Amino acid sequence: IKEVTGVIQIGIYNNAEDFPKVDKQYLVFREEVRSRILVKKVKHLPAGEYAIAIYHDLDNDSICNKNFFGYPKEPFGFSNDVRPVLSAPSFKSAKFSIPGKDEIYIKLNH
Repeated sequence: IKEVTGVIQIGIYNNAEDFPKVDKQYLVFREEVRSRILVKKVKHLPAGEYAIAIYHDLDNDSICNKNFFGYPKEPFGFSNDVRPVLSAPSFKSAKFSIPGKDEIYIKLNH
């Protein structure tokens, strides 16, 4: 996290057709940014496949602001550190399994 301001929104998805659509998350967390690293523990996820999409809501307006072409103007990231090229990544490229993965690290794209 480059700027210690705003909030990080974490969206956990369990459905390929919904990823990474707004308001289609299985779980959503909004965490105030208090340092350059955020650790979020999520317990008791049922067994299955999941993908995560996050963004740094710098102005705390609850919107991932985008440019004219639809590319996020605020930092964002996905599980498996998938880096989108021309469109959002697929669920398949960002997915992980529970049980299986117990720690996920995501670097923000700036």
